[in-house]
Amino acid sequence: MRGLSRLTATYPAIRMGNGTQLISSTLAGVGWYPRVDGDFRLLDTLAWVAGDACEFLRGTVAAMISSHYATDLALLELEVLAMTGASMQRREPVVGVGAILVRSDGAVLIGHRIKPGETACWCLPGGHVEAGEAFETAAVREIAEESSIREVTGARVFAIALHIDADQTQVTAGVVARLADGGAVAATSEPEVFDRWVWAWPEELPVPLFPASAALLAVWQAKPIPDGWTVYQTADAVTLLGEGQ
Repeated sequence: MRGLSRLTATYPAIRMGNGTQLISSTLAGVGWYPRVDGDFRLLDTLAWVAGDACEFLRGTVAAMISSHYATDLALLELEVLAMTGASMQRREPVVGVGAILVRSDGAVLIGHRIKPGETACWCLPGGHVEAGEAFETAAVREIAEESSIREVTGARVFAIALHIDADQTQVTAGVVARLADGGAVAATSEPEVFDRWVWAWPEELPVPLFPASAALLAVWQAKPIPDGWTVYQTADAVTLLGEGQ
């Protein structure tokens, strides 16, 4: 402490009342250093620091400064991720399939969709395509899962619909297929999504239609494509139905 007393006598600005911090008893150096709080965050004012002026002192202060800015940068990145994480997830591409299942008399299967959070509408059987799955396989699987109908034949892709008026890439493949057993009855195997299934004549389809279903049905019926969709027709659906018989 005698050394500190002599030092403060020579440099009045570093008296204890002026924020001096004693780092060690080896008073080999003195200088201006940033003040930090208990969490090692930099304060707005500088303070005289008396203590061991070797590389240990300078290295410690430099480490505190570096960690401060590194921590601030990490926190900023976390805040950005927190704000943008949801939107980034929404932009992930969605690949799905919609199935036009046609009965021998020409009626098509369509379900009343009541999925929570969505406006009720009428929708073709369909859903997401799983990894490693072909569009036709996905269509047959979705028909079975949603309506319990497994008597399906001649599934073929006839169009690819791209939703261009959305905040994410949405691609839906249109698959047309025939009901192999005229006596098959659709059941509401997913009642939280569909509350009923009906066979409807193409010219008397119920409305409103699920957007992707509307786009695919428009291609199948050779009608104008709804706004916000671009459709790439791969084959004539009627021709494919004839081939599947």
